[in-house]
Amino acid sequence: MAGSKQYRQGVYYHFVEQEKDSQGNIVDVLVDLWICSVLWVRCIVRTDSGNGHAYLIEYIPHGESAPRRAVLLQALLLGRGDEAMKALRDLGISVLGCNTKYVRQYLDSEHLKFSSQKTPDDFWTSVKVIGWEPVGERFVLPDQIIGKQTGLWFSGKNNVAQYKKSGSLDKWRSTVAALCERNPYLIVALSCGFTGPLLEPLNIPGLGLHYFGDSTTGKSTSLVVSASPWGPEKFVISWRTTINGLEVQAISRSSTLLPVDESHQVDPKVLDASVYMLLNGTAKARMNKDTSPREIEHWRVCVLSSGERSIETHQASANIDHKIGQTVRIIDVPVLNGQHGLFSDIHSARNGAEFADALREAAAKNYGHAGPLFIQKFIKNYSGLRLSTGLSALQKAFGENLGAQDARVARSFAAIALAGELAIRWEILPWPEETALVAAVELFSRWKETQPESTRSKEAAQVSRGFSGFIETREADFSDADWTPQHDQHGHLINPEPVIRERAGYWKEINGNRIYCFNAEGFNRASGGFGSRKAAEILDAAGALIDKEPGKRSKKIWIPQLKRELRFYMVDPEKLELNP
Repeated sequence: MAGSKQYRQGVYYHFVEQEKDSQGNIVDVLVDLWICSVLWVRCIVRTDSGNGHAYLIEYIPHGESAPRRAVLLQALLLGRGDEAMKALRDLGISVLGCNTKYVRQYLDSEHLKFSSQKTPDDFWTSVKVIGWEPVGERFVLPDQIIGKQTGLWFSGKNNVAQYKKSGSLDKWRSTVAALCERNPYLIVALSCGFTGPLLEPLNIPGLGLHYFGDSTTGKSTSLVVSASPWGPEKFVISWRTTINGLEVQAISRSSTLLPVDESHQVDPKVLDASVYMLLNGTAKARMNKDTSPREIEHWRVCVLSSGERSIETHQASANIDHKIGQTVRIIDVPVLNGQHGLFSDIHSARNGAEFADALREAAAKNYGHAGPLFIQKFIKNYSGLRLSTGLSALQKAFGENLGAQDARVARSFAAIALAGELAIRWEILPWPEETALVAAVELFSRWKETQPESTRSKEAAQVSRGFSGFIETREADFSDADWTPQHDQHGHLINPEPVIRERAGYWKEINGNRIYCFNAEGFNRASGGFGSRKAAEILDAAGALIDKEPGKRSKKIWIPQLKRELRFYMVDPEKLELNP
């Protein structure tokens, strides 16, 4: 309404048009041309590096009355601007084709009213990754920003992870969290749900646990419980996806939680690559349409995985070496199949199945409140948290004088315990103090029981197993180093030289033991991902390299059939067995 005139809501193009009046005189006529429905440009949005300039627009979609916000890339306005008009229509903004020219002109000139000197607050940062921006001040979720509200816009995909709320926090406490008490696997799983926000403040790139064991033991239920601080059961995803799909999920769950079920159903090669990709926290390098490099996304993710087999066993089934880097990134935690599966206390339920059903039903009704509340408490208390000190104090509960790998695994469990204990302190979890710590120490002990009993590092154990396995499975790649042709009385060859297609070396009988003489290529193959130098150092320390030349880890031996000397690593397989 302007004076006595009623106007339709929207954007108008006001101009003067000359017309003839009734007497034939040329007169100026004011024209108010409606060009589109309600559409404001609120500010400029761009990435932290200054690229991807866009408008943050506010609009009222067709058929609705409440305003919404979205981002419109300025680059879409170039040329005829057809792509921009398509984007507006897709949002529900009414733009008639005959008015496209004017709408484009209106939007194309809007950036001129913003100045970094005059209106610095009107330049917002665009982010695509969930999480802290910056730590302790503001946390980005697809549908909300916790902490300082202005200056930031989430431009990522908001429908990948199911961040939703239902029921109430109190109901969740009493029907989900309370039932986890006296159940170490559930306590650790639910503590994982609060661990993601601690990763960046603690400078931890990522961590993961993998619950493995027989089917129908409650592993999938533990994942649903872990997801409940952030969303419903749909928050849990399956390993049965592509690496690119997991990358999108990691971006959408950075600093929260990535629960992944059914690892036994995924191709071992995909699993192998996925573990490194997820826990290293870096997306694959890609190019834009104009071949310029696209900005690489980074994330910090807490993974809680489950499957019927350990990650290591699953990879071994496809002859993939399970490297130490994977062992400490995503930790294989065996599920002891007791009377009620992984549940130790089923409270008032009649059996494990009924208890699992009760947990899942409760988590289906009440979810999504605890995670955002944890962030709010974190921001409020951030200045006095002293997280690194707290982590170091908790890590002492996992044992002293641990090896390098054990210490790193202990640190991951300590971080999970720290998250759980903070949630207890802030009365989000209804458990007594140290509940999360005691459960984490118990699961760490169960993990440790599955590791090789050795005072050496896990690399040493893996190298020894790798060489033992190579000798056992690639026996045909070796032949007798002392072989010489033998003939019968008629001059016929009676011991043909064996045909070796991929020779790894030879063997010699020394003091009644068969010693394997690895050539450089064979030694490198048997070393797996450790490399010849590291493997030689480890085997030498274990006493498995014998008959060496002074100052070396190898020696030259005469090969009669070649009529020359060659250098070999002399490996005693019995010494490998003593150092499994």
